[in-house]
Amino acid sequence: MFDNPTEQREKKVSVITINEIRYEGALHLISPNEQKVTLKNVRVLGTEDRKVANPIAPCSDIFEYVALGGANIKSLKLYEYVEVKPTSTRFSASYNYARAEAVY
Repeated sequence: MFDNPTEQREKKVSVITINEIRYEGALHLISPNEQKVTLKNVRVLGTEDRKVANPIAPCSDIFEYVALGGANIKSLKLYEYVEVKPTSTRFSASYNYARAEAVY
């Protein structure tokens, strides 16, 4: 499918939980039986500017995997892959995404 082995196709996802915490990462797995969504290479962006009783600060760590139960997901934004162009022999790519959104 790709001419260059460093090219990859991943779907970027942004999830906001019912606690107003935003997670952003690559979609790893959707498990309908377990009713959960698993992301990889995840950044926790905290509650940002959303109004909550107990604000959560962003975390600078990148988590390998985060699994979120479907009942805890308020909204999920899926950024569809449009284009990947490697810029060097190391993995470095520019991505353009179109957005699809599901709000529960």
